[in-house]
Amino acid sequence: MKIVKIILITLLSIILSGVSYANYLDDWPDDAICNWMEQSSPPQHILDEAIKRGLECVPKSLIKASKNKSKIKIYDVVFSQSVLDSILSKDIGKTDFDFSIYKITNSHEKLQCFFRIRRVVYENIPEGEIEDWNIAEGYLEIDSGKVSIDINRSRWKMKGLSADQSYLENEVNLMLTEDGFLVGKMAYFSHHIDTGEVPRIPLYIELKKHKRSTPLNLSKIKSANAKLFIDVEDWAGGVMYIRNCKEL
Repeated sequence: MKIVKIILITLLSIILSGVSYANYLDDWPDDAICNWMEQSSPPQHILDEAIKRGLECVPKSLIKASKNKSKIKIYDVVFSQSVLDSILSKDIGKTDFDFSIYKITNSHEKLQCFFRIRRVVYENIPEGEIEDWNIAEGYLEIDSGKVSIDINRSRWKMKGLSADQSYLENEVNLMLTEDGFLVGKMAYFSHHIDTGEVPRIPLYIELKKHKRSTPLNLSKIKSANAKLFIDVEDWAGGVMYIRNCKEL
């Protein structure tokens, strides 16, 4: 399966490279192409463009060699708008959640709270070891139980696709219960991506009432601190800390 994925990714990169070259060479005059052809070994995409235009500056020997060498043909692909929308839309429905089993709070003013998420690693420690760095941090707002993230002051710190703020804006579907728990579903980045690594798409995890969690005390919201455990993977999970809440 991995080999098939690698082959597909390689073919896709070759196709996209060919399309990008074609687009950027469209504006080149014939003289510019022929100037490149004067080199002893012109780049393949320049040679292909010269052959496509039928320029006289291309030696017949290079035309024959290029035809023998080329195994992949590049064609412009035109997608309908509906297909483009389907391709570009990310994980539609992945954050759907049934809140009907919970009592959602609506008895307080609009709140703003600071949050941070840290990873807890289980491995050989049943109770888990909480790491001392934030994998995500920022501010969330709670209005009539609905939770939203302030994307201007919040971020995932796992690099890769996590740098895309739209995950915080569009793929967080959380509510606050009457007893101070966050419940719902959200995009979650559990792996830090180093330079040169392939980006990973997020997991979509559920936040529920966890037995180890300390919920928000809504009767003393200004001094309340929450510690909410999140089940993510067998070997690791997350802990969301919420503090410094204030009414807006």
